[in-house]
Amino acid sequence: MSKRSDVRMRELLASMASITGDLSVTAITHRVLDEAMKIYGATTGVLELTNDSHQRGRLGNC
Repeated sequence: MSKRSDVRMRELLASMASITGDLSVTAITHRVLDEAMKIYGATTGVLELTNDSHQRGRLGNC
């Protein structure tokens, strides 16, 4: 593996460890969004969820 791949793998594992700290739905969705923003270097992010009835929920972090 390249050094860049090693760094990305460590980032991914650290993100996964962070996400599993509190298993409430609200906490998990906030952490997923925060970690994705960190990985991609984003300053804002939106996570949109859709259930079986096609109802949408949206979580933003600006």
